[in-house]
Amino acid sequence: MTKNLKIFCVTDKLIKKIEKTNLILASVGKNNLPNNYIKSSSGKNIHFKEQYYSELTFHYWYWKNMLNKETSDWIGFCQKRRFWVKTQDNQHKIDNKNYFEYLLSSPEKSWNNYSSIICNPIKISGSKKIKIIKKGWKNLIKDPTILFNTKKETIKFHFDIYHGDGKLTAAINLLHEEDRSDFNNYVNSRDFFNPHIMFITRPEVAKK
Repeated sequence: MTKNLKIFCVTDKLIKKIEKTNLILASVGKNNLPNNYIKSSSGKNIHFKEQYYSELTFHYWYWKNMLNKETSDWIGFCQKRRFWVKTQDNQHKIDNKNYFEYLLSSPEKSWNNYSSIICNPIKISGSKKIKIIKKGWKNLIKDPTILFNTKKETIKFHFDIYHGDGKLTAAINLLHEEDRSDFNNYVNSRDFFNPHIMFITRPEVAKK
């Protein structure tokens, strides 16, 4: 049986160049996009929160309106400026003019031992000390050694200084108890994460 892959591209603008590709276009934001774009404002939705959650408003829409009916072996999500490309093509010169020629359209053999595919991690530690002093002074009062130990520039530290002190902790406290401890440990111990709100996974994993 041929395994299939369905990838949704989430955007708030028209992307004419890839409308004829295998990507399924999904709209978020205030622009009234054509009917060939799935509207995250229909069905069960949190469209009114789009200004805060962007692509995640469509992820929510998919979860509530499509996931239980999914028949594909794999489902994936990308966004208007970032796309999944075939592994064998990732050494080619891919740019804004030719990227649609390299778009991933089917599962790869290397996925056989996996249930999810995520972006390569990016490191967030190593910020300039002046930036840490300006934006992270509250954290420095609690622990001045952050200035001299990059391992302490964790996900939580960066979230606090760029998005508001304590907001991530408040969100973590709303998680189910069985998830709260693991996630709290994750953001307090890692100085890297897998970016771009992009992943490919099996439907049964997405449901979890």
